[in-house]
Amino acid sequence: MVKIFGVKNNNYRIETKQNEDMDLLRTLDAIFLKKRGYIVKLPPFGSSVATCMSGGGDSVANIFILLNGFHYQVYPFFINRGQSAYKWEKRAVEYYDKVFLKKFPNLYHKTLEIKINTPAREYKDDLREVKKSFRAIDPSSGQYLRHVDSDMRVNYYFQVSIILETLKGGMI
Repeated sequence: MVKIFGVKNNNYRIETKQNEDMDLLRTLDAIFLKKRGYIVKLPPFGSSVATCMSGGGDSVANIFILLNGFHYQVYPFFINRGQSAYKWEKRAVEYYDKVFLKKFPNLYHKTLEIKINTPAREYKDDLREVKKSFRAIDPSSGQYLRHVDSDMRVNYYFQVSIILETLKGGMI
């Protein structure tokens, strides 16, 4: 079991999560072990790492753990994909850049902004129309995925379908 920082009673076992497909996860683990000899391997203590910085709670917490827990040299990047919340996300990234540069001046490096047209501008208007009518349902629970942006839901289900088809021997 993975030890979670600062947690006295580690009750975060993946096996207890309602929406996890343990058979699929065991199959993927076996593939990783066979192909590369390990499932997950952290870089050595003090290594350089690149990570996404959105300015949100998950990426900020992740960066703090990388800096404080592993003493990694952290090179964050922020993806400007033309999102509607760009102004606020950028403001949050700039704020946390200052915080981390002050607290970890020898480990944290200023966030690099990467501009990517995703989805491609040619498709963006069409996708907005699709997004208005699309409601994703988690096939395992039947619950609406309201916490995930529609574009991400489409991408998620596309990736999951490719993985499942691959595991069944239907693709690749």
